[in-house]
Amino acid sequence: MTRTVHGASCETKKKMKRMEESFINLMMQNLSLILTAVLIAAFLLYSILDIFGLMHKYRDKIPNFILLIICISLTESILDRKIEVEKLHQSIEVLQKNADSNREMLMGLEKRNLTEKLKQSHSMSDPILESIFREHINNEIQFFDNLLNNEFIVIDNREQYNDYYIKSLDVISNLHKSKVSVKSTSILSDQYLWKTEGEFTPLELAFKKFIADGNRMTRLFYVDGNIDEVTKKKILDRQKNLGINVYTLDYNEYKNTVFELDKPPLFSVFDCGEQGCQHNLAWEVTVDNSDNPTRFKYMKTLERCSTLIGIFDAFSKAASCKRY
Repeated sequence: MTRTVHGASCETKKKMKRMEESFINLMMQNLSLILTAVLIAAFLLYSILDIFGLMHKYRDKIPNFILLIICISLTESILDRKIEVEKLHQSIEVLQKNADSNREMLMGLEKRNLTEKLKQSHSMSDPILESIFREHINNEIQFFDNLLNNEFIVIDNREQYNDYYIKSLDVISNLHKSKVSVKSTSILSDQYLWKTEGEFTPLELAFKKFIADGNRMTRLFYVDGNIDEVTKKKILDRQKNLGINVYTLDYNEYKNTVFELDKPPLFSVFDCGEQGCQHNLAWEVTVDNSDNPTRFKYMKTLERCSTLIGIFDAFSKAASCKRY
C-alpha cells in the first residue's frame, strides 16, 4: 500500500511539473499579447487619473516612462522574433528530413524501375540472340541489379579479383585523410591466393606500396593439420616480408565466438577507425573443396562491413591467435 501511495505521489509531482512547464511555454508564446494588454491598461489608467488631475506631479517623469515602455516593447519584439526563428528552424529541419527521406525513396524506385526496364528489354530482344545469349544476358542484368539495389558486386574470375583488389587499395586509401587498415582472414594453403616463392606478383607489390604509404595490413591465417610445415613457413615468411602483420589462428576458433558462423569466414575489410565510416568496403571469398577461390563478393554495406570488423577483432583476441 505504501509503494502504491508513493508511486501515485511521484506521478502527481510529474504531472504538476509538466503543467508548470506548459504554462511557462504558453506564457512565452503569448508574451507579445500580454505585454500589449499591460501597456494598454497602463495608458488607460494614466489617462483616467490625469483627467482627475492626479498625475500632474508625475508629468516630468513621463519621458522616462515612455523610454521604459519602448525598451520593454523592443525586448518583447526581440523575444518574439527569437521564438519565431526557433520555430522556423524546427520547420526547416522537419522539411529537410522529409526531403532526404523522399529522395532516398525516389532513388530506390528509380533503381528498381531501371532493373525492370532491363528485364523487359531482355524479353523484347531478338529471339535468336536471346536464345543463344540468354544466360549471359541474365548474368549481366543480375550484375546491375546487385550493384544498384544491393550494393554488392560478384566476381568469378581470379585475375579480375586481383586487379580489383589493387584498385581497392588505391581508391579507399585516397579517400581517407588518415591512414586505414585492411583486416583479412585467409586459408593457409598454396592452393589459395598466395605464392610461396618467385618474384612478387602485382598484387603483392600493391600490398608493399599500401603499407609503405603508412597504412596497415593484418592477415589471420586459419591453421589446421592439412599443410606441411615447409609450405606453411614459406607462405607466412613471404607475407611477413611484404610488411603484413601476420597471425595464425586455430581453424575451429570460429566456433568460440558469439557470431553464428557455419565455417571460418574468408574476407578482407577496410577499417578507418571511425564509427559509421562511409568510405567502407569489404569482400568475401568462396572456395571449393580444394581451397581454390571461386567467387569474390565486393560490398559496401555498412552493416556487413561493421560485422566483419567485429569478427576479425574477436578472432584477434582469441587464445589460439598468435603473431608470427
